[in-house]
Amino acid sequence: MFLAALMVLSVVAMSAAFVGGAAAVSNDDLETISDSDRFWQGETLYLSGIDNEEWDSDADEVALLDGDDNLVREMPIRTSDDGADYVRLRTGSLEGSYTLEGDTTNTDGATANFSVSDQDLQAEFASNSSTLGDSEDLEITSARNGYDLNVNVDGVDADDLVHAIDSDLVEDVDYETHEDNEVVTLFDVTSEEEWDVHFDEANFTADEHTFEFEAVDTGAESTATITLNEPSDTDAQFDQATYEQEIGDVAEFTLEPTETDEMWVNISEEDDNYDVTLEITDYDDADEVTIEFNTYKANNTDDLDAAFSSDEADTVNVHNPDVNLGDFRLLDADFEMEVFVEEPDGDTDETDAAVLILSDRSTGDIETHVAPETVDADDDLDDILDQVTADDEVANGDLLVTSVEASGVYGYMLNDTNEWNDESGLEFTFTDTNDPRYGDADELSLSDLLEDYDDDVVSVHPDAENNMFYVAFDVSANDTIEVDETWDVEFAVTEDNDYVFDEDETQSASQEFDVEERNIELHGEFDSDDRIQLQNSAESELAAETNVAPGTQANFRVRAPTQVMTSSGEVGADGALSTTFDLSEFEAGTEIRTVRVTESGDATDQHAGIIVDADEDLPADLDWNVDVDPAEPVEGDDVDVTVSVENLGEETGAASYDFLLDGESQIEGDVELEGGESDSDSFTVEDAAAGSYDWELLVDGESESDGTLTVSEADENGEENGDENGDENGDEANGDENGEEDDDDDDGTPGFGVAVAVVALLAAAMLALRRQN
Repeated sequence: MFLAALMVLSVVAMSAAFVGGAAAVSNDDLETISDSDRFWQGETLYLSGIDNEEWDSDADEVALLDGDDNLVREMPIRTSDDGADYVRLRTGSLEGSYTLEGDTTNTDGATANFSVSDQDLQAEFASNSSTLGDSEDLEITSARNGYDLNVNVDGVDADDLVHAIDSDLVEDVDYETHEDNEVVTLFDVTSEEEWDVHFDEANFTADEHTFEFEAVDTGAESTATITLNEPSDTDAQFDQATYEQEIGDVAEFTLEPTETDEMWVNISEEDDNYDVTLEITDYDDADEVTIEFNTYKANNTDDLDAAFSSDEADTVNVHNPDVNLGDFRLLDADFEMEVFVEEPDGDTDETDAAVLILSDRSTGDIETHVAPETVDADDDLDDILDQVTADDEVANGDLLVTSVEASGVYGYMLNDTNEWNDESGLEFTFTDTNDPRYGDADELSLSDLLEDYDDDVVSVHPDAENNMFYVAFDVSANDTIEVDETWDVEFAVTEDNDYVFDEDETQSASQEFDVEERNIELHGEFDSDDRIQLQNSAESELAAETNVAPGTQANFRVRAPTQVMTSSGEVGADGALSTTFDLSEFEAGTEIRTVRVTESGDATDQHAGIIVDADEDLPADLDWNVDVDPAEPVEGDDVDVTVSVENLGEETGAASYDFLLDGESQIEGDVELEGGESDSDSFTVEDAAAGSYDWELLVDGESESDGTLTVSEADENGEENGDENGDENGDEANGDENGEEDDDDDDGTPGFGVAVAVVALLAAAMLALRRQN
């Protein structure tokens, strides 16, 4: 905004500034009107004639016509204090096109066409609320350009308002403070204004404030309201006290800002070889801001900012660097980190502190995996890992995925264009294990492969969070690698690496793998004519075995005499796959023209087939049993009772059961078991009472088994006899005799034996019954 002048007026002074009303009119207030003049609704005009020609001194009035030449009003000709004739035209009720018609001194019936427009004054803050001490954008628009504007805010002095609108304004223009000091008058305001209003705590309060605007000469008005809140305590915290990473990797630490749009972090090494301060801004309203610190780039003196980045903050700049690393990369050490909510100047207090621990890097194991040929090398890593299987044999055409456990490489392993960094001292190679008599064995470097092939053939997938990286490679794309060859894949950290200072510190890991021709074979029983035998059942199984990667899809095709049937299967972890066909309509001896299996990589196998009679499944045979624990309950024992069933047949069997005690149901339910499956149902009786009880197990309403059990009474001398007799029986012969007699009694118990009979104790413990499933 360009302000030609600025004045602070009192209400009284402002009223005097408006020409018209009760004020006297002098020649200085008069003007003539011309064709196409535009005025603004609300203005009061004092017109002395048309086109610089004064009104005829003999005329009494002037006519105002609308756009349709209808008379709007007749206006009398008045005389100013200086004796000049004029007409007063008030535009408050006018809008549109008009004609002023009247006699002038030199021209009879002179007319002037003009228009009156709405000024349409609008004012609005960018936000409905803000905080004391902050600033907010205020936009003022109008259809009119170059007008004078009054501004006032209840409870805010005019001179304070000037500072709020623009603190530099007072240095650029003259203004005057009047006694009441309530209104600011701005001159020559443009049609589009944008002010940065600062809400100083000394001039504003935490409350709702309404800015009132009024055009000086038209009275056009607008308001803008904003609610100011008390400032919250600014703060910034680390989300944990200690962060750890390996040298050469990208360390991360997370900040949690509160009511602050800037944070400063000082990072200093314990031996004072590295000290930088980060300015972090432009993170909007993020609750957390994570800073990524590429420790490999920490000594890039040409661009220290390159070592730091953030997804949440647009700006992370390095200030006041004190870096004394020489030609070395940042090595293992502890780093103190302090966070501030304003630029630290020596007297500024940090709001939180943490420690970053950088440790030595390492190289671990290497392992090869395979994925189906439908998986591309540049697929998402999670998708690839969902489909790989650890294997050192790869069928030609499948994807070879090599995993490497390593730390301290992810800050530089790949360059900015996602290519292997040849100058990093990291090597990844594929080498033929067949050492020729002359020359060297074939060797392929990952760097060359990445340059020669598209990403869907070979790609590198870092997983720094887990200290792993993966190289996915379709070996069939390279003519140097042939089937029936054994190759070695190796990852090495050489002497050229910035973190290797001695030949003994080099590290490597390698793994051999075999390349095989894709193969798949039908698997089953064959007759003497090499025809595969297919059973005439509703679920006749057809199986195959293959060396392609597990997860590969394959299609089965059976060409019967009068129809073609197809199905699909997926290769399992053991290389086997199968599917079923409904061949129940075919008689044994029916010849099948073709039985074929083809995997998605086009390996195929086919044979003629022959229908044979299906093996019949053994019928369902549900074997029931009742068991209790302890086997010989005594009055007061807690007893677990279990009813179990097993299907000894091959077909599925189902039944309902009900366990009765003295004629009352205790547990009941339904079971459905496939061949070989089992199930059980159980409950517990607490504090069993002595007595004899009848029980019965019903299966499908029929009695499966029954019996009677007597629960022994506890010896009245209980614990004492237990101790004494226990010692005696241990030394005397009658201990053995008693033991033999007990065994004879157990073996002689009818029905399901003692374990089944114990169930009868349930009747005496009905009140203590607990159900379990």
